[in-house]
This record gives sequence, structure tokens and C-alpha cells, in this order.
Amino acid sequence: MRNYLTLAFALLIAASPALASRARLEALGESKNGSLYIDDSRNIFYNPAFINNYKKKLWLELGTSGSTSADGTAADTATPSTNQMKPEGGFSNTMGDFAYGLYLGHESDRTWNFISGINSLSGTPYGTFIGPTNAIDFFFGGEAGIKWGANVFYAGNESKSATNGMDQTFSEYGVRLGVIASQFQAFATVGIAAKAVGAQNVNALIDTTGATDQLKGSLALDLGATYALSDNHTVFAKFTTNGFEYDNGASTAKYLSVANTTAELGIGHKKDITKNSNVFARFEAAYAQQATTTASTGAKTTAKQWNLPLSIGVETAALSWLTIRGSIAESILGQNIGTGTSGTGRSNWFGSTNVAAGLGMTFGDVQIDGLVATTGGANSSPDAIGDSNSNTATNGTFGFSNMLTRVSMTYNF
Repeated sequence: MRNYLTLAFALLIAASPALASRARLEALGESKNGSLYIDDSRNIFYNPAFINNYKKKLWLELGTSGSTSADGTAADTATPSTNQMKPEGGFSNTMGDFAYGLYLGHESDRTWNFISGINSLSGTPYGTFIGPTNAIDFFFGGEAGIKWGANVFYAGNESKSATNGMDQTFSEYGVRLGVIASQFQAFATVGIAAKAVGAQNVNALIDTTGATDQLKGSLALDLGATYALSDNHTVFAKFTTNGFEYDNGASTAKYLSVANTTAELGIGHKKDITKNSNVFARFEAAYAQQATTTASTGAKTTAKQWNLPLSIGVETAALSWLTIRGSIAESILGQNIGTGTSGTGRSNWFGSTNVAAGLGMTFGDVQIDGLVATTGGANSSPDAIGDSNSNTATNGTFGFSNMLTRVSMTYNF
């Protein structure tokens, strides 16, 4: 009887039409967009050379549409709860000696953070810009002594008001490049352009009929490399720089400009502790800085953050078709430092401990992954590729309502 209940439970998850997450990596304490030391198909989003390792696959990430952030934490036409994600998916295949892939819906958390940040300000000439949607990624790679890959991505959006005739537009495009050579890999993401035009007049300070205000992203760079010291240890380093300028259309000066810089240096450990169980651990030193300049007043502020995060995860095959995984992560040391016209503020990190757990089920060539629960709270480390982690959703209790919003499916064909 117990076996029948277990099977029914698994089939219920597999057949459920509910919403989903990028569950495996989040259950192991990593970013939903890839890991710098754990092998996973989503690593194509920081190093497209991984497309050569994951050929002939179909990826489906269930989620909810209509939200105004990549991780579904803000709503547009719908109001999803914070543990829901946007839907996305794609496939990879081969063409002779080459590999290629097409992926839909992979939106940038970083860009949404820019949009949300400028839209949340009040009492100033800021309005409400629209953000990226309907994203598309094309991957192409091959092997010539080394594995190489390239990824071109684009996202756009357009809206026109029937009341004042104001057009709102958003567009973003860029390219990722990467190589894998034995123990070494190098990768780069170049955000070539991101631009939003036309903010709604939420503060009655913008002439909405003109629609000349714009939010323009600067050239964004993610540069990184990893080196496998052994089968069990990988060192990694990553540097990012990005920013944006806001022009309210009233003068030639940029009303607001923001520049971000982050750097990470760390080591990852993975080891088979039994025939069916693996342990993962990551320790790193991370630094982030954000410089903001307000052109109208000349005021400049700088926010800095340093952090020493540690994460430990375990993945085990409990049955031939069932994998159980979980992790704990925490900032061992970390501080936020802010400087401005009134002096310097400093605060320690608190509430950075995260615990996550998940399940993976294999049915022939189909694999279903679900995130059981996370504890929420502050993220203990920056994301591996520069976007935000999203496992800040639940109160740590086991429940179908959370599991069924964190489901993905992979099909090997």
C-alpha cells in the first residue's frame, strides 16, 4: 500500500499543471541560471559552450505569465505569489558536427531590477517603464580541439496608451561566448544594448504626451573563468560591470546614473560519498559596489557590500527513479557599507541562512524536478551569473502549494 501511495504521489507531481521553478540548482543552493562548479544544463546561460554537453534535449520550466519581474515577484496583469516563476523552455539538437538550441522566455533578473528600481522611486520625475518580455535565445556550438559556443539573445516589449497616445517601448539584446578546454573554461556575456522609452506619468511631473524620457542601460560585461584543480575541486573567478542612465527628457543632462561592479573569487567541491550520493560545497569571497549620481543636485552616493558565503548541498538517489536533494547556505561574514553626503553607514548582514530541499523523478527519458521548500530570508551569496537568486519564497514547511509551483521537466530525445 505504501508503494502505491509513493507512486501516486510522484505521478501527481508529474501530471500536475501547476507552476514551476528551476528546481534542481535552487535545491542545491545555487542560482537558477547556472552553477560555476556543479554540472547542469542551465550552465548554458553563463557559458554557451555547454550546449555541446546537452544535445537532443527538451526543457520545460512551468510558471505564471503576466508578472513584471523575471522571477514573478511583482505583478502586472496577474498577482503571482513570490514562490512562482515565469514559464520558459526550449530545446537543443545537432546539425552534423555542431550543436544548436532555441530557448524562449529566459528574461534577465538584472534588467528587471533596473526597471523595478527606477519605477519604485517617488517624489521625482520618475515614471513607470515597461520591461523585457518574450525573450528569445539562440545557441550554436561545436568542438575543434576545444568546445566552443555562442548565444545571441533578445527581448522586447511595446505598449501604446489609448488615452494620451504615448508609446512605451523596451528592447534588449546581447551575446554570450564561451569555451571549455579540458580543465579550463572561460566565458563572457556582453549586454550590447538595453533601452526603455516612455514612462507613465505616475507623479504628474512628466509630460506624457511627449514620451521623451528614457532609461538606457550601459554596456554590460560578465567575464569569468573556472579551472578544475582535480575531479573534486574547481576554482572560479568572475567580474561584472553594468549600469543605466535615466533621462527625464527635460534637459541634456542625465537626471540619474547608476554604475554597478561585482567581483567573485571562490572554490567549489563535489564528491561522491557513496555510490548513489554526492556532496557539494562552495566557499567564496564576493564584493559589490553601486555608485549613484543625481545630475540635478550633483549628489553622489556609493553603496558597497562584501561577503564570505558558504553553501553545502547533498544529492542522493533514494530509489532508481527518485532523487532527493537539499542544501544550507549562509554568509559567514558580510557587511553593507553606504557613503553619501551625510557620512558613512555600516551594517552587518543578518538572516542570511537559507535551507532548501527538492525532489527529482525519472520516468524513462523524462525527468521531473521540484523544489519542496525554502526558508526564505536574505540570499547568502550573489548569483553565479549576475542575476538574482529567487529561493526566498516560503516559510520552510513542507506543502503541495510550494512544490507544485517549482516544477521543471527535461526530456532526452
